Amino acid sequence: MNTPKSVVAGLLAITLASAAITDLRAQTASTGFMGYYSTTVPAGNSLLVPALVTANDFCGAMTGLVSGSPTSTINQTGAGWTPGQFDNHYVEITESGSAWEGLVLDIVSNGTDSVVISGDTGASGFNLNGDEQYCIRRHATLGTLFPGGGGFQGFTDILIRYDSDGSPAIFLWDSNNNRWSNANFNENEDDEIVYPGQGLLLVVLTSKTITIGGNDVSTVKTNRTMVNIYGNQVVNLVGLMNPLVNQNPLLGDHNPSIPNDPGNVAEIEQVLLGDSGLRTSPFDPFTDLFLLFSLEGALSTSGLYVIDGGGNISENGTTVANDDPIRNGAAFLVVSGSDTFYTQPALADQ
Repeated sequence: MNTPKSVVAGLLAITLASAAITDLRAQTASTGFMGYYSTTVPAGNSLLVPALVTANDFCGAMTGLVSGSPTSTINQTGAGWTPGQFDNHYVEITESGSAWEGLVLDIVSNGTDSVVISGDTGASGFNLNGDEQYCIRRHATLGTLFPGGGGFQGFTDILIRYDSDGSPAIFLWDSNNNRWSNANFNENEDDEIVYPGQGLLLVVLTSKTITIGGNDVSTVKTNRTMVNIYGNQVVNLVGLMNPLVNQNPLLGDHNPSIPNDPGNVAEIEQVLLGDSGLRTSPFDPFTDLFLLFSLEGALSTSGLYVIDGGGNISENGTTVANDDPIRNGAAFLVVSGSDTFYTQPALADQ
């Protein structure tokens, strides 16, 4: 199977590579709270997925749902919210067993006992029942994921997020004004959203350790995650919501003599492709592509994969590769012909 020329050209143009993460271990997180974590990225280009979310501001079962397009309304009798308190928040469906567990829906506005969300929840859309369990969280943003610049060099290192049309949004740390900014340094971009499972391209001058999270963004996501995949062969950078750390930032190194220690750090650094949720998500066999990259900070593809006719991950469409690994903390590239979702399993199932 040959990689489409348009994909190769796009990769060369944006010089993609995966995140270099060395001698670190994955926190399995029996509890959601974590704090923050640090990781090392190489000089050059690297791919990273920030694997923390904000704490839940509300969790419960819907008491009603009014579906519509382009927005729907969740009713929550007796909630007593302050109108406008959920600006820059989202709803995530957390109903175990639901086909839409892990679905993220942006909040447009809220009243005292309702939230308006972006998306059609009716029969022509997500077809929710209207009694699902859900949580409300504040969006993770550049300013909360990488507070104080997160270790990036001001005015030099570049962070790129690819949007729904595949276009790159470029950000740099403005150390003079202590904020994330656009390439012209004339806008405050601290509130730019990074969705759960969305990967980022880092372009850094020298190898460095960066810190992810802390304060608002301090929670390990333990349920399933649905990541938007945009069609028309645009760039989709995604990664597992499974942080890779060498110690618990709150408790220090893991003490193996303490059962169920919240600082428990498993000797696991990777997830097998077959367990990553790719082969159980609605991707088109032999058409949609998954590209993994090596860890040295240069454009080097370490694997090109598809779903084969038997529902397995296949390298180059010829060799079953369910046991090939994805490194926790690293993002990878998905190229799809149509809009779909990548549903990754809960941490316990990875």
